[in-house]
Amino acid sequence: MSYIISQKEVITRKEQKCFGCWRKFPSRTKMLRSCVKDVDVFTMYLCPTCRYIYSRELESGDEFSEGGLYERAVEIEAERSKQ
Repeated sequence: MSYIISQKEVITRKEQKCFGCWRKFPSRTKMLRSCVKDVDVFTMYLCPTCRYIYSRELESGDEFSEGGLYERAVEIEAERSKQ
């Protein structure tokens, strides 16, 4: 089981890959940076869409794998673009 050590909303200084959807985002993108303790400590970034999924649609304590939110993220962004 992994747990979050710290979280902070940041504006990236270089291109980052979103842990949730595994898409690349350019520098100067607002993302959620989390330091996570699993077997090791690592840093992950979530794009705004995956951050929404993480905070609103997943149950507390739910875990997801790298890229595990891709389909839902694309679905949400398609819905938003139609509005």
